[in-house]
Amino acid sequence: MMWGRVKDAPIDPQLAFRAGVLGWRFERVKAATERDFNLIYAFGPNERQMAEMQRLPGLVASGDAFRTGRSLRAIGKLLDRAGAPPSVGRQFIDNLVAAIITHHMRRTGFGWTETETIEMFMELYDRVLGGDTSGSTAVRDMLLLYARDEEEPLPGTRHRS
Repeated sequence: MMWGRVKDAPIDPQLAFRAGVLGWRFERVKAATERDFNLIYAFGPNERQMAEMQRLPGLVASGDAFRTGRSLRAIGKLLDRAGAPPSVGRQFIDNLVAAIITHHMRRTGFGWTETETIEMFMELYDRVLGGDTSGSTAVRDMLLLYARDEEEPLPGTRHRS
């Protein structure tokens, strides 16, 4: 990883992913130091698993990588709120890595984005609920809003300045 980047230099997708999974705002990536990337805070075991991820192979665009990281952070928080054991989060990560690598190897011309990550989670969510998808749209919308670094925080959290 390269530290001390030129102000307007492109951002490495893995650094962008790491910043997203830590729950940062995108603007913070450009000024971050190596030490900043090693500070992890998380409130549950699934959120911690997501926050401890150092990289996610197959991500090619920094913006998509950042939003994928943020969506993973939010998914970890949701799994913790639902009382899911850490093994559920670990399995989701393993499946996600396999899906991203497969997508990358197919050379579709399109990079992996937060939308695909969230859709994978929604498949799990809908399966667990046994067909009752009444809350699916709200969950999907909340995840997309958070992943895209827009103003609304996750439910139960505060805005960070």
